[in-house]
Amino acid sequence: MNVIFRVSTSQQKLVGRVDEGEELVTELTRICRSNGVAAADLRAVGQFSEIELAAFDPRRGEYVKVVEGEGYFELVSLNGNVSTLGDEVVLRLDAVFNALGPAGPQLVAGQLRRAKALSAEFVIEVFGDLRMKRRLDTASGRLDLETIEQVERKAERSEPAAPAASAAPSAPATSAPAASTDGAPGLSWADAIAEADSTETRREQARKGRPAPKKPAKAVSFDDEPEGPWLKAGDILDHPKLGRCRVMKVEDEDYCHIRLPRGKIRKMMMEVLDIRFVGEEDGRNVFEARVRR
Repeated sequence: MNVIFRVSTSQQKLVGRVDEGEELVTELTRICRSNGVAAADLRAVGQFSEIELAAFDPRRGEYVKVVEGEGYFELVSLNGNVSTLGDEVVLRLDAVFNALGPAGPQLVAGQLRRAKALSAEFVIEVFGDLRMKRRLDTASGRLDLETIEQVERKAERSEPAAPAASAAPSAPATSAPAASTDGAPGLSWADAIAEADSTETRREQARKGRPAPKKPAKAVSFDDEPEGPWLKAGDILDHPKLGRCRVMKVEDEDYCHIRLPRGKIRKMMMEVLDIRFVGEEDGRNVFEARVRR
């Protein structure tokens, strides 16, 4: 039996809340990214107005949606961890909710993909001397924990001196720090699987001696402006009919796979589009697409 583990001697807790209307997974990912978290244990409590849960289907070798909807959902249990896929932060969150409906309360469970908060609180226990790395197991379709690395312990922050007995009351706790704008906000579990799948496909082609794919399609200017950066996985594509989409994979210069706003993946032909680079958003390149006539 192959078991991997490391001993952490450096722990730090990030404790906070997520405001009403915010999406829990997105905010937790941003907090981990902005604090340089590469290995952590995570738990949360709260109430939510919208949720989306998924489960792994071993027959299909992929994660499938099991619950999606609006209503009132009490979080009974949420346990998970924080790891990395390349340079990205990935959260695995297993959740159980008490859903209130016409038939009364019922429990629903799965991997948490999305949850819109009414009130939510969290604790992230960071292992400052570890880095957990994931990779896609192409045989099973799972995103498995590949290695746990021991890393140099970060310098401890000096603690402020204890206030004297006569000191004025301390200031109220501040909100969590804003996400860093010098890097991507991280990946959802589904996006991580899609991007890992793209990487594994390229590795498999190289192992079999097949030619490497051509460079991804280059952004095309609408008005003969200078060419922009290459369109690649992780970028944002504004499509005139499909809306704001996430680029999941680019195949040669012929096709790209995009995630639609509601989560569905669609494959598009590149030759029917003119694509223009328009800027950056949260560390990701943003492109605008027009359908050629």
